Amino acid sequence: MNRRIRRLSWRLGRRLYCAARGEPNPNLPMRNGEIDLARRVVSSAPSGSPLIVIDVGANVGDWIRPVLDALPAHRLDTSRTRFFAFEPAPQTRGLLVENIAAHARSALVTIEHRALSNERGEAQMMTFGAEAGTHTLGVGTHACGSASEAVTVEVTTLAEFAGEQGLGHIDLVKIDTEGFDRLVLEGMQPLLAEERISVAQFEYNHRWVATRSFFKDVFDMVEGLPYSVARLMPDHVEVIEQWHPEVERFFEANYAVVRHADLPRLDARRGCFDGSNTYA
Repeated sequence: MNRRIRRLSWRLGRRLYCAARGEPNPNLPMRNGEIDLARRVVSSAPSGSPLIVIDVGANVGDWIRPVLDALPAHRLDTSRTRFFAFEPAPQTRGLLVENIAAHARSALVTIEHRALSNERGEAQMMTFGAEAGTHTLGVGTHACGSASEAVTVEVTTLAEFAGEQGLGHIDLVKIDTEGFDRLVLEGMQPLLAEERISVAQFEYNHRWVATRSFFKDVFDMVEGLPYSVARLMPDHVEVIEQWHPEVERFFEANYAVVRHADLPRLDARRGCFDGSNTYA
């Protein structure tokens, strides 16, 4: 086959394949279902209890600001709503602080300097520039090139942090940690076992390879618990009942671990893989 035709066929085939799978390109929060999911969660949270939102890998605040904008009127005081934004990269955290301070609802947000993972201690974080959005723990190079600086950061788990802060139920956890998402999920395992998290959204992509992580690990993590794994779509979520080799492609997409009791308020739709390895 002619090289030019092969390249064109490859690009067209992959674009169609990813579109059918619900894997957007580019993967932007306002288009891929992340903000839609967050808005559904914060607008439908039980009014009789505090709303708790955790942003892990907050970067410069591009996710948290539209979620703050989506809060209903009765949620606009710190006794009713608390946001925690984790950003361990110092330069990026500086921009996050500036951006949050400029928001009308900044009083609801606490910015944390620590990283979240599956254990407590310290770790090396590779940074790629204040606004790169690709900082990662313990990996010197990745698809974005070589790190510009390595910094030592404090690390804890979400379960430990919840205990420190006296958090009861957590409504939403958003995770974007450049391949370390599975480790963050592992660090919240005690909370999942106690059904203390409604939704934990995470990003899955080729960077999981660096941490020797598989999407199957997430299914194994929630096996026997009242949670399902779902793929985010622009205006709903698709429940994936069980792991299938077809989902282990390391193509970038966003997923969520959702407590069964919370599926109805997220417009959850169900499907399965057939003999042709097609989800429908």
